[in-house]
Amino acid sequence: MAVDSSNLPNSDASAEPAAAKAAWLDSPPHAARLKEIFLRVADLPASDRALALDEACGGDASLRRDVDRLLELDAHAAASPGVTPDAATLESLWNEPADDLDVGPLPEQIGRYAIIELLGMGTGGLVYKGRQREPNRDVAVKLLRVDGPIARRRFERESELMGGLHHPGIAHVYERGIDPQTRLPYIAMELVPGSLPVTTYADRQGLRLAERVGLMLQACEAVQHAHAAGVLHRDLKPANLLVGDDGRLKIVDFGVARLLDAGGGALRSTTMGRSLVGTLDYASPEQLRGDAVVSGDVYSLGAVLYELICGRPPVDLDSVPLIDALARIRSSVPVSPRRLNRDCGTDLAAVVLKAVAADAARRYPTAAQFAEDLERTLDGRAVSARHDGPWRTLTRAARQRPFAAGVLAAAATAVLAWTGWSWRTHALQMQAASDMTVAAVKALAFVEARPGSGPIRRAIVDTYLPVTEQMVATRPSDQASRYLLARLLETQAGLLLDAQDEAAAVPLRRRALSILSTLCDDVPESVEYAHQKSLAIIRVGDLLAGPDPSAMAEHYRRAMDIQQSLVDAGQTDAALLDDLGWSYGRMARLCHEQGRVDEGLEWTRRQLEMSLRVRAIDPAAPRSYWLEAYGHARATSFLGREDQREERVKHMLQGIVLMERLLEMVPDHRVFIIHYSVLALAYARDRLVPDGRHDEAVSLANKVRGSLDRLLQLEPDSADTQSVHQNFMIAWRDLMASVDRAKASRADHEAD
Repeated sequence: MAVDSSNLPNSDASAEPAAAKAAWLDSPPHAARLKEIFLRVADLPASDRALALDEACGGDASLRRDVDRLLELDAHAAASPGVTPDAATLESLWNEPADDLDVGPLPEQIGRYAIIELLGMGTGGLVYKGRQREPNRDVAVKLLRVDGPIARRRFERESELMGGLHHPGIAHVYERGIDPQTRLPYIAMELVPGSLPVTTYADRQGLRLAERVGLMLQACEAVQHAHAAGVLHRDLKPANLLVGDDGRLKIVDFGVARLLDAGGGALRSTTMGRSLVGTLDYASPEQLRGDAVVSGDVYSLGAVLYELICGRPPVDLDSVPLIDALARIRSSVPVSPRRLNRDCGTDLAAVVLKAVAADAARRYPTAAQFAEDLERTLDGRAVSARHDGPWRTLTRAARQRPFAAGVLAAAATAVLAWTGWSWRTHALQMQAASDMTVAAVKALAFVEARPGSGPIRRAIVDTYLPVTEQMVATRPSDQASRYLLARLLETQAGLLLDAQDEAAAVPLRRRALSILSTLCDDVPESVEYAHQKSLAIIRVGDLLAGPDPSAMAEHYRRAMDIQQSLVDAGQTDAALLDDLGWSYGRMARLCHEQGRVDEGLEWTRRQLEMSLRVRAIDPAAPRSYWLEAYGHARATSFLGREDQREERVKHMLQGIVLMERLLEMVPDHRVFIIHYSVLALAYARDRLVPDGRHDEAVSLANKVRGSLDRLLQLEPDSADTQSVHQNFMIAWRDLMASVDRAKASRADHEAD
C-alpha cells in the first residue's frame, strides 16, 4: 500500500526517543480511534487490510493516513532484530480511556431489547444494559461499532466462540441477531448484577487472601473450559473478570479470542500476523512477540492474581516509556509476593511466580494445573511449583498433624512423607493425563465440523494418538483414555477419507466402534458413550454403500434406535436431538433410493419437526437451520410429479432462505456452500426460468458462483471442492444457455 514516507518517523528505531515518535498522536479521541482501527487490522493478511481500512476509516483521509503510518512502523519493528512489534506505535494509545470516544446518542432499542444505559466499550463494539420482556430480565447487549464484511466476520466470530462456551464462569450468550434499525449485528448476553472488576471487588469487600485465591480458582476453571473447547481468550485482565453481587466470577469480552490449533505438542492460536493484542500489564512476553499460546492466558491469570495479592501487576510499568516497558516485561523477574504482602505464604508466592514466569516453558502449561497448585496452597499440601526436601516435608506433615511427636514418630512420618511424595508425583501425572484426555476430546468435538479444520485435526491426531495408544496399553481399564482413543481413530479415519483412502479408513472406524461398544457395556448408564457409539455405527454404515444397501441400512437403523431410546428416556441435549433428526433423514434417503415415496415423506416430516425441537433448545446455533434446510431439500426429491410442482418449489424456496441464513452465520462452510449451490440452481432452473424471471435466475446463479469461488480459495486442494466447482460450472453454463434460449424464444414470439 502507498505510504507518504516523508511523514514517517526516522526509520532507525533506536535513534529517536519513543515520546517523539508518538508526538504526532497527541489528540486523545483521535489516538483512541487509531488504536481501535490499528488493532483491528494489524493481524489481517495484507490482501484483506485495504478493505478493512476502507470500512473503518470511511472517507477520513487523515485518519487513514495515520493508520497507514502505524502499520508502516509496525512492519519496521517486526523486521528489526530486538524490536518488539508495535513498540513505537502505541506509546500514547495503549491505555486511552474509552470515555473520550464519541459513541453517539443512546439508542432506544437494539433488536428486541430496550436500552437502558451504556455500560462501556468492549473489543469491537459498544456494550449496553438492555431490558428483555420475555423472559423478564436485564441483559448486556454488545453492538458492532463499525460496519463492513471483515468487521462483521470478526464480531460474528466472537459471538460464535462465546455461544459455544457453556460454563457458569463465562457470560452466557442468549441471542445473536441483526438490529433492524441499524442493520448491525449484536450479541445479547448475561448481565452480571452489580459487576465489578475482580480487583476492585476484592478491595471493596476487604477479602482475605484465601478468598482472593478462591476468585482466581473460579477464573482458572472457566478459562480451562474455554481452552478445552478450543478457545484462547488473549485479553484476561481485571476488567474482563467481573464479580457480581453473589461473589461469582464471570469472564467477558472474547473480542480478540482465537481458535486453538495443535502444533509441535502445544496448542497455538491461529492468529495471522504479529500484532500485539491484549493489555500490556497482563500480556505475556510471547504475546508481545505476536505469538499466542495457552500458557499466555495462564500468565494473564497469574498477573491478575499477583495484583490481587500485591496491589499492583507483576512488572511495575508505571511512568515507564513503552519500549522500556516491553523490554522489562520480557526480562524482569517479578518481586516475590512475600516481600509485598506479609500474609502471602512461601508456597503461594512460588505458585504465583511460576504462573508469571517470563519463560513459557517454566510456566504452568494449563490453567487446570495452575488451579491444582492454588488449591494445594489452600489445603496446606505440597505444590508442584516448589519441590520440598525431606525436612520441609516432615515439618509440613507435623503442622498438619500437630499431635504427632517423638523421634520415632518423626522418623516414621519422614518415611511416609517420602513415599507420599512419590505417590503424589504419580497422582499428578495421572491427573495430567486425565486432563489431557478431557481437553483433547473437547478440542476434537469443537473442530471436527468446522470448515478448513483438516490441518488442525491432523495436528491433534499426530500429537495425541501415539500418547493415547500408550496410555491405553499401560492402563487398559481407564475409560477416559479408551474413549479418547476411539475419537482419535475416528478423526484419523476422516482424514484418510478426505484423502480418498477408504481402504485404510475402514479398519480404523471398525476399531473405534469396537472400543465404544465395550465402553457402553462397561458403563451402560453413560449417555455420552451411547451417543458416540450410535455415531460410530453410522460412520461404519457410510462405508458399506454398494450393490447391497441392506448392511448400510441395518447400521443406520441400529444407530437410530439407540438415539431414539435416549430421547424417549428424557434426554434433551440439542446435539443428540440433532443427530436423531439426521437419522430420520438417512431413512428418508434410503426410501428415496428404493422408490418408497410415502414412507420417505414421513421420515422427512419427522426430520423437519425435529429441527424445530432443536431450535427451541439452541436457537442461536446453525445446526437446527441446517437440519431443516436439508429436510426441505430432501422433500423436493420426493415431489417430482407435475401436480406437486408448487409444493416442490415451496420446499426449494424455504430451503434456500434457510441456507442463506446459514451462510450469514458461517460464511465459508464447505458443506453449506455446496448444498446451497445445488438447491439454488435447481430453483433457478425449475422456477425462475420457466416463469420468465431471467434476471433473477442470472443474479441467483452469480451469487452461487461467488460462494463457490470463495470456497475454492478456502480449500483449493480439496477433491470435493474441485469436483463441485466443476459440476457447478457445467450447470451454470447450461442455465445461462437455457436463459438465452428462453429470451430468444420470447423475442421471436413478440416479433410474430
